[in-house]
Parts: sequence; structure tokens; C-alpha cells
Amino acid sequence: MTSPQAPAGWYQDPDEPDQLRYWDGEGWTTHTAPASAPPPTEDAVTGKPAESAEGVSTAGHQGLPENSVGAFWAEHRAVRLGAALAAILLVGWCSVETAKNMAETDKTGDERGAISACEDEVQARLKSPGTADFSGSTAINDGAEWSVSGSVDSQNAFGGDVRNTFDCTVEHVGSDVYSVTDVQTTNN
Repeated sequence: MTSPQAPAGWYQDPDEPDQLRYWDGEGWTTHTAPASAPPPTEDAVTGKPAESAEGVSTAGHQGLPENSVGAFWAEHRAVRLGAALAAILLVGWCSVETAKNMAETDKTGDERGAISACEDEVQARLKSPGTADFSGSTAINDGAEWSVSGSVDSQNAFGGDVRNTFDCTVEHVGSDVYSVTDVQTTNN
């Protein structure tokens, strides 16, 4: 069941007690007037005669229509403060979690960096490095170093196509720097 809405008219502004705000019967408009002066003689929205000053209430919810959302928030200041505090805490928690994840990535590096370091080292060892075509490269981190494996198609010294599989051990030195400590290749 819906509650009946307050009639359109000028009421004390829920956010600024020193001014009036126009209620269009469904919600607050952007139209305001000083509370010390009588309400405008014309409806700021329709241009029709406005409600009289008698329609301005100063009792209860700071002049808000009884069933309005503004009345709820005006009456429940603790709820507003609690909602604001919860939002601040949520943003803070998200920031801390993001910083933790970034710090963890800084310690171990990332998968793409480890794969790139390994592929660069394997490519440098090929007879025809410019023909290298890597596929299926994966990396697993054990907390201290990365184990990278995959395969590479390239040409041999005679121009024939060959496929090699490779396994590398890669350490994250810092920032975007990786060190390949071991490379094993197998001709297929």
C-alpha cells in the first residue's frame, strides 16, 4: 500500500532550514525561495498560483511532507552519519586490499613478465631468432620463482622449420626486472 503524497507547495527545505523548496507532489524541485519572505505567488514550475504561506509547516520534520524520503533522512540523522561512515570504511578497506595485492605483485612479479623474460632468453639461443613463433607459454609461481614452459617454432640453420619445447626458471629481481636462472630446451 502506498502512502498519499503531500500536496504540491512550498515547504521548508530539508537541507537548508533558512529557505523554502517547492514540492511538486512527487518530489523536491530545484526551485527555492528565502524562508523569511512569503512564498512566491506563482508556482515556479507551472506558473500557476502557488500554495499559500499557510502550507508551510515548521513542525515535525523541518517542514517536510510527512511521507517524503527527505523527512526520513531529516528524522534519522544517525542513519545518514552511519551510511556515510560505512561508505568511508568501504572505500578505505578497498584501498588497503588493492595496496596489499600490489605489494604482493611487486614481490613476485607477474606471469606476463616471467613468460616474456623466458621467451626472450629462448629466442636469443635460436639459430634464427627472427623466425621465433611462441605458443602455449604458461608460468607458475611458487612464491620465490617462476617456472615457465611452452614451445617455439623457428627455422634451423638450413631454413627448415623445427619445434622446440622449453622450460625456464625465472626470478623476479624487482620492478619489471626478471632474471632467467635456468633454461632447458628439447627438439621435437
